[in-house]
Amino acid sequence: MDNNPSILSHVSIGTNDFARAIAFYDAVLQTLGCKRLMEHSGAVAYGKQYPEFWVGPPFDGREHPKCAKVLGSEGLIEISTTKF
Repeated sequence: MDNNPSILSHVSIGTNDFARAIAFYDAVLQTLGCKRLMEHSGAVAYGKQYPEFWVGPPFDGREHPKCAKVLGSEGLIEISTTKF
């Protein structure tokens, strides 16, 4: 059995303003005890022990002003506060 205490594998958030999003999540997630654990070209992963929260480009490459994509083992869920 894996020692990962998380109930999720990971959550991915897409952004069209990567630098601004990273500055925001660096500050906010630090208050929750999380830090950058992995960095790839155009993506950053945060967590306490495991890379559970990812920030990168939108999944479909389109601009979504207020949209997040959550990818789990059962598929993709889109969370949006705007109508398309």
